[in-house]
Amino acid sequence: MDREMAWLGVPMAGEDEKRKYEAQRLGVPFVTLSRDDISTDALILIPEPLSRTSNIVAYRLGEHGVEVALLDLADLPQIDFLRDTYRLHVRLTDRTSLKQALIIYQKHLKEKFAGMLKQGKDAAESLLRHAIHSGAQYVHLEPAHAEAAGMIVRYRIAGVLHEAMRLPKDAGKAVVERIKNLAKLFPVETTTQEGFFSFDHENSPVRVAVHTMPTERGEHIVLRMTHDKLGAAGFSLRSLGLHGKGLEAVHRVLHKRTGAIVVADTDSEGRQSLLYTLLDHVVGPHVSAHTVEEKIAYRLAGVHQSQTRQEIGLTIPALLRASLKHDPDAVMISDLEVGDTANIALAAAERGVFVLGAVNALGAAEGLEALRILEVPDTTIFNIVELIIAERVLRKLCPHARPRAITRQEGEQLEGKVRFAKVLAALKEEGVVHEHTQWKDVQFYAAAPCAICGREDMPGAQEGYWGHIGVQEVFEPGLPVELTLLEDALFKSVQGLIGVEEVLALAQE
Repeated sequence: MDREMAWLGVPMAGEDEKRKYEAQRLGVPFVTLSRDDISTDALILIPEPLSRTSNIVAYRLGEHGVEVALLDLADLPQIDFLRDTYRLHVRLTDRTSLKQALIIYQKHLKEKFAGMLKQGKDAAESLLRHAIHSGAQYVHLEPAHAEAAGMIVRYRIAGVLHEAMRLPKDAGKAVVERIKNLAKLFPVETTTQEGFFSFDHENSPVRVAVHTMPTERGEHIVLRMTHDKLGAAGFSLRSLGLHGKGLEAVHRVLHKRTGAIVVADTDSEGRQSLLYTLLDHVVGPHVSAHTVEEKIAYRLAGVHQSQTRQEIGLTIPALLRASLKHDPDAVMISDLEVGDTANIALAAAERGVFVLGAVNALGAAEGLEALRILEVPDTTIFNIVELIIAERVLRKLCPHARPRAITRQEGEQLEGKVRFAKVLAALKEEGVVHEHTQWKDVQFYAAAPCAICGREDMPGAQEGYWGHIGVQEVFEPGLPVELTLLEDALFKSVQGLIGVEEVLALAQE
């Protein structure tokens, strides 16, 4: 069996017969695919890593839509994106047919890259475009275990690494040389390097951050890709976890564009993602927006971004003072806790500049206390700070998570820490549960390994989890909090987004 397809395994005795029976019972056609049945034009409609991990392939494309074959109908939601363009004709199939289709897919990719090498620079660009279409946030270029084996290319999609393809040694070398050239890095493998470059993809700028590191087997390169026009890697406030009255409050303040919003999170990446996403809602043709950052992570179109350089005196307070002299409408500051930054920023907010800033704190109360420690007067906090958004990023459940009731012991761990009636009211208001549901009847969700997230041979996989999502506590100074961090985590457990285990771990902190 081919090494790259070993994960498919050998069908269990009777497995295909059971699948045929299931197809007949449900009225779904069952197909056995031959090489002639499989079209590469159809295959490429589903990113190869997604086809491989979801056990689903598109094999025929015609005037009436696209025919897809899969092993389990439960995996069908993985290709919902195709419904926007094509009418789907769903078939069940056997593992042998699926294996054959994926081998053809791999062969097509290798032949395509071999052809592109003759065109020089196009190989690297085509790999990046393939990664974007696959939904990859990171691309790993890794030397294979055996030198002659060439390069392994892996994509991180929704938080999990997937092997995307293997390139011959010469092809891998050409890709690396081109990427280093684009990022203006030295053509050496003996030291760590960082750089970035941008390119256009479907009329949208994409920024690629490049990080290299020498290892025993050779150079390991990681690319982080960001769609600039979407701010923080394409996040929306809702995709970050905001919802209900909290989301309404955030939109209201963003629309007013006065005062200040303070983000409180103990994770720097969490603070950064939320700040950029908030800023993305502010930027426009009639807005002069500036950022003051310790390190620029994303290039934002239409925003004047500045980065600290301590060695020449460009500290956060110094850059903020300089930015405020340039008549900004909005300023984003990555860290309010450096020197007198908080007081400078909030004084600017009092004069009409819309301020977005962050503090290192867990919870809205802790964020409020952080401002007081920075000697920001209560009168300023309660008159100028419109919102404190506390956030904590937790693991997101795999879509195949299973519902279960919360145990008495687990309930006791939450007693006194959660306003159960408040959580239930929010669940009813947002339509997550029926309006007549009682707390004792509420179902929560817990991690459950499935065919996607539970594979032992899937590098980076976490059984029962698939990516990350935030829990938030939106505090308007002077008003009660709608849901605390812990209550929002419990809310999202009922939604099937966060496991009960994560909720209980957060309760112990």
